[in-house]
Amino acid sequence: MVVPLSALLAEPANRRLRRVADTARRIAAGDLDARVATAKQDKPERRNGIAAQRDPGHPDEITAQRDPAHQHEITVTRDPDRQGGIAAKKGRGRRDEIADIAVAVDSMAASLQHRLLAEQRFTADVAHDLRTPLMGLVAAVELLEEGEATELVRDRVRLLRSLVEDLLEVSRLDAGAEVADRVRVPLAELARQSAARVGVEARVQTPDGGEPVAETDPRRLDRIVANLVLNARRHGEPPVLITVRDHLVEIRDHGPGYPPELLAEGPRRFRTGAAERGRGHGLGLTIALGQAGVIGAELTLANAEEGGALATLRLPRRDRDVLIQG
Repeated sequence: MVVPLSALLAEPANRRLRRVADTARRIAAGDLDARVATAKQDKPERRNGIAAQRDPGHPDEITAQRDPAHQHEITVTRDPDRQGGIAAKKGRGRRDEIADIAVAVDSMAASLQHRLLAEQRFTADVAHDLRTPLMGLVAAVELLEEGEATELVRDRVRLLRSLVEDLLEVSRLDAGAEVADRVRVPLAELARQSAARVGVEARVQTPDGGEPVAETDPRRLDRIVANLVLNARRHGEPPVLITVRDHLVEIRDHGPGYPPELLAEGPRRFRTGAAERGRGHGLGLTIALGQAGVIGAELTLANAEEGGALATLRLPRRDRDVLIQG
C-alpha cells in the first residue's frame, strides 16, 4: 500500500528537536514548569484511519499504523530514483529517540522542581517555627543584668533574629507574592544611605556626573545594595566601591573575589562558597537576587579584572527616568 507522503508527515523531526531545546533553555532559565510533552503534541495524527509518525532517526521514513491494535505497520520512504515518488514496505516500528530525549528532559525538570519546592518548604517551616520562641528570647534577654556576658548573649540573639528575618524574607520571595512599589529614586543618595545604615564604609562615585535617577522600589533597592555591601565587607577586603551610573549600580571589593562554584551555579542558600570568603549563612546574595527579580532588575556577579568581587545591578528603564545634571 502506498500512502501520500503529505498525509503522513505528522511533525518534522527538526521541529520536535527545537521544541526539546527550547524547553531545556526555559528550564535552565528557571522555568521549572516547562515541559516538552503535551497531550496534543504527543498524540499521533490520524487521517482516514491511519496513524502516522515521523521516524526521528530516519528523517525520510514515516511509520503508518492502519488499525488501533497497531498490528500492521508500513514504513514509507522517499525514493531517490523517482522524483517526488515514495516506496512503502511492511516492518516493525523503530524506537523514537526524540521521544526518549523529551521524556528525560521532562523527568529532569520534575525532579528539580520537586527538590526546589522541598527546599522552599523547609525554609518557610524553619523560619515560622523559630519566630515565636525567638521573640520570647529577645524579650527575656533584655531583663538580664548588664555585664560582659549579657552583651555577648544579646549579640548572639541579634544575629539569630537577623537570620530568622532573612529566612522569612526568603520564604516570601519563594511564594512569589512580593510586589514592587515604585517611585523616583536618586541612586547615589540611596547607595550612601544603604551603606551607612549597615555600618559599611564605602565610597560612592558617579563617573558620568550628575545624579542618576530611576523609578524603582526604594525599600527593595536599599535591601539589595545593603546586602551587597555587607557581603563585600564580610567576605572581601577594603576599600568597598559603589559606582553609580544611569540605571546601573556596581559594588566592588578588593578581596579574593567570588569562588568559582558561586559564579558557575549562582548563590545558594546556606552555602557561602570558599573559606577565604569568610563565614555567613549564605542568604544575603539569595535575597539580593530575589529582590532584584521583584523590581525587574538584573543582578550579575563576576570577578573584576583588577581583582575583587564585582556585583552589577542593572535597573529597568522607564519613560520618566532622567539623569539630573549637577
